[in-house]
Amino acid sequence: MITELLREALNDAAATVEHVRPLTGRVRRRRRWVIPAAVTATAVTAAMAVTVISTRPGDVTRPGDVIRTNEGALPSEVPLPMKESRPPAHAPTAARWTLAAYTDAKYVLVGAGTGGEPVAVNDAATGKQIAQVPVPPGSTGYWDTAGAGDNRTFFLTSVDYKRAIVSFYRLRLNADGHPQQLSELPRATLHNGLQGEGPQLLAATNGGTKLAYVTETGAELTITHGGSSMTDDAKIRERIHIIDPRTGEQQAISLPQGTVIDELVWAPDGRALAFTEETPGNGLRTLDPATGAIRHVDLGGDDGAFRAADIGSDGDIVALTYRADGNHLVWYSLATSKITRDVRLEHSHTDQAVGPTIVGDAAVVVIGNTMYRVTRTSVRTRHVGHDIDLEGTW
Repeated sequence: MITELLREALNDAAATVEHVRPLTGRVRRRRRWVIPAAVTATAVTAAMAVTVISTRPGDVTRPGDVIRTNEGALPSEVPLPMKESRPPAHAPTAARWTLAAYTDAKYVLVGAGTGGEPVAVNDAATGKQIAQVPVPPGSTGYWDTAGAGDNRTFFLTSVDYKRAIVSFYRLRLNADGHPQQLSELPRATLHNGLQGEGPQLLAATNGGTKLAYVTETGAELTITHGGSSMTDDAKIRERIHIIDPRTGEQQAISLPQGTVIDELVWAPDGRALAFTEETPGNGLRTLDPATGAIRHVDLGGDDGAFRAADIGSDGDIVALTYRADGNHLVWYSLATSKITRDVRLEHSHTDQAVGPTIVGDAAVVVIGNTMYRVTRTSVRTRHVGHDIDLEGTW
C-alpha cells in the first residue's frame, strides 16, 4: 500500500512540476518520478514524510568545480548471465518509415525508463522485437541507454533509489541483434545522487571511450497522509559526470543550483559535450571536459527558440531553432564560436519536430510529417506519413 502511495504521489508531483516549469518556445518532456516495484515498502516506512533525494552532508562544491575520482581497485568489467527473455507472442506492427533505419541502423533499444522491465532489441526497419536484454538480478531495471556509434555496443544504467547509487552496464550485440555479452562496469558506479530529469541523460562517445551522465540531488518529495509536495527547481543541484568506463576515472562538474539540463550529445572525438539547459534559462550549452568550462552557444536568436542539436564528425554543431518564419537549421563552429550557416526550412511552421540527426554529410530532421535532409548544397524533403517510428536508441 505504501509503495503504491509513493508511486502515485511521485507521478502526481512530477506532473505538477511539469506545469510550473517556465515554457518558452517549446514544451519539454520531463522525466516522471517513478519508484519501481523492486523498491519495497520497508524503504519508506521509517517515517510518513519521505525524502526521495537529499543533498549529501558536507557537499560544498561550487559551480564549475571538477571533482576527479578513480575506483581503480574494482574490476573494470563483470560479465553477467545472458539468459534471454522470450519476445512477446505478438510483435509490434511494423512502421512504414523509421528514423533509425533511415540512418542505416539495423537495431534499436526500446523500453528503458519503465523500471523493472527488460529492454527490447528491435529491428530498426520493421519494429519487430528480436530479443530482450534481461534485467540484472537485484536491480531496478534499466533507466537510460546510449549507443557507442557502431550499432552493436550500448551502455545502460540502473538506479538503486534506496542507496542513491547509479550502476552502469555495457551491452554488446551479435551481428543478428541478439545480446552477445552484458557486463556491469563497477568502476563507473556513481554514489550519492540519482538520475536527473528529461531525455538523453546518458551519452557515449564513438567507441564508448567516455560516458557523460547527469545526476541530481536536492529535489525532495514529502509524502503525508494528506497528500504530497515536491521542492521546486531552485533547490536542485545537478552534476555532469564524465566517466572512463575502462579505468573508472571520473570528473564531476557541478552546475549552479537550480540549473536543470538534459539532451547530452558528444562530439565524435570526445573533446566537447553539448547539452540543453532547461532552467533557469533555455538554450544550448557546451562543456569542455578537459577544463570543466561551460559556454553558452549563441545561435543568433532568442534562446527560447532552440529545439535540439547534434554534432558532426567535423566538430560543428547543427542546431534546430524555431522562429517567427518557421524552423531553421543552424551550423555552429566549436572552433571559432561562430555561425557558419543558417538554413530556413520552408513550410515548417509546426513545433512538432525530432532531430536533427547527422547522417553522413547531411543533417536530418523530421517536422510534422515531413523529413528534411539538408547538406551544404541542397535541401530535400520527403513526406513520411503518419505511421512513423522515431523512438529508441541506436
